[in-house]
Amino acid sequence: MNGHIEVIRGEDAIGLGRSALASIGIFDGMHQGHRRVLAPLRARSRRLGKRALAITFHPRPELVLFPERALPDLMTLDQRVEAIRAAGAQDVVVIHFTRQFAQLSAEAFIEWLRRQGDVDGLCVGEDFRFGPRASYDVSRIRALGMPVEGVSLVPGKRPEFKASSTHIRQAIALGCELPLAMRYA
Repeated sequence: MNGHIEVIRGEDAIGLGRSALASIGIFDGMHQGHRRVLAPLRARSRRLGKRALAITFHPRPELVLFPERALPDLMTLDQRVEAIRAAGAQDVVVIHFTRQFAQLSAEAFIEWLRRQGDVDGLCVGEDFRFGPRASYDVSRIRALGMPVEGVSLVPGKRPEFKASSTHIRQAIALGCELPLAMRYA
């Protein structure tokens, strides 16, 4: 199980024996949706006396799995880690994303989170998906016995304004300047 998970940054934040709530995501661009997920993570962690842990991946899964259609990153890895910490995560773990990691079962990853990361709850976007072929969503993660809070990435009742790094990348690819693209995220 652990042979498929290579931590490339933040090794000192795992295996501490101190309970953590975690958020999992790419966090590229640190838009409003990311902040909507990390704010309750930070608040719940403080309230419960737990660590606020963010888990991200490098490179982005799209760059590994679909390189022919992948658009460039919005931030360097260092910028992402800094932005994640600024948004409220105490610790950031970066996992090396490979084709081999992509095949890791959701059960094995959740078990790794529990044993190595001391994670006993997740706070993710309500449309969060992971595992082979993105087959696990919030309800399937809960079925594995991991408490999950799914946070809306949509301000109010306006689904057309859902925050998305993909939308920002697409706007930039069409010629939009980054500050303008970020205004709508």
